Amino acid sequence: MPAFPLSALALTLIASLDQAPAPQSVFQQEIRIERDAPVSTLAFDWRLRKIFIPAHVNGQSGDFIFDTGSPTILSRALAETLELDIIGQNTGRDAHGAELVMDIAVVETIRLGDVVFHDVPVMVFDFSTLDQGACFMRGGVIGSEILTGSAWRLDLSRQTLTIAANADALSALPEGPESALHDFGYPHMPIIDYAIGEMSDKALFDTGFGGDLALFERAADMPTVQRRIVRGSVQTGTGRAGESAGGWSEPQPLTRARLDAVTLGETALPRLYSDLRPIPPTLFGAGLLNTHVVTLDYPGGRIALSPLATPLAASPPPDFSIGLVGDHAELVRLYEDTPAARAGLQVGDAVLYVDGRQLPTQPLDARCETAHWLADELDAHSVRTLTIWRDGETHTVTISPER
Repeated sequence: MPAFPLSALALTLIASLDQAPAPQSVFQQEIRIERDAPVSTLAFDWRLRKIFIPAHVNGQSGDFIFDTGSPTILSRALAETLELDIIGQNTGRDAHGAELVMDIAVVETIRLGDVVFHDVPVMVFDFSTLDQGACFMRGGVIGSEILTGSAWRLDLSRQTLTIAANADALSALPEGPESALHDFGYPHMPIIDYAIGEMSDKALFDTGFGGDLALFERAADMPTVQRRIVRGSVQTGTGRAGESAGGWSEPQPLTRARLDAVTLGETALPRLYSDLRPIPPTLFGAGLLNTHVVTLDYPGGRIALSPLATPLAASPPPDFSIGLVGDHAELVRLYEDTPAARAGLQVGDAVLYVDGRQLPTQPLDARCETAHWLADELDAHSVRTLTIWRDGETHTVTISPER
């Protein structure tokens, strides 16, 4: 299971566009949409628990993460290939609250299937400065500013993204949970209404987050929410929340649980795995696509979840995660009272081998092979031995499975 690499590459814009009015004005301009067909469907690739789509930016093809919780961010290498003019800088915060600066540019066109978006403001960032960014973020992120003006349907069972001028042009699906969808302006992230018991709040539907739910911890503290936690499901641990645009978060306390009675509108969702999140907002993530087709109807101002006839198989969250940190693989997350914790593993252990498989980090090709294996192929529940480096010594730790 992945160590949530580059999870929720959200960039919250803050009032620091001091090159105004030119850079700031581009965020206020309406993006023109050109449609070659009323409905356009493109296939996507599901890896790293994220949606990767093919897109053409100013005619240059590439592979991009489709992230509703982020503005569009192009890699520095792509921006240089396109010879984009940098018109300013923006200071923002990444998914973990870290402050960072990105350049601002405008691309003439972004084509997704039969739909072309004209004059799109974008951020430019050098993903190669991240420990795993050069491996996962070749083109960058196609983000939320292009969502307004269309209805978007995400179907993981078919691995398709469908774009239409309005929801009426989409095929009918079984009815399910539904909520208002709010657009509070650039970058037009999909904000939705949800409730847990008597507690109601707003959340971000964020496809950059691979889980079901990341609940803002202040909401989780409310008695009405506490009563909806499945008995015996709370787990605590320590670890890094993930690597975002500002780099890895620092190790911090972790809590996760299963929740009942999470509702959109009047309809309850299936029991959800939920992490606690120290900063707002609450996130609903791409994990919902294992059970529902999701339609973001911007013209109609609603989000609709249509239940899949057969839910997709989803592995339970791992007891530990390994990511690339600096020049080595590292145990970045660990939950207490699990086989891995009882075996004596600790967050921060450098991991040399997993079940005898070496984890090289040099040169770049080997590093990326290791990063992709850890993120997409490693099943933490099946691991039996880790060879680690701690305090100047090598140790082989045997993990005994649950009986």
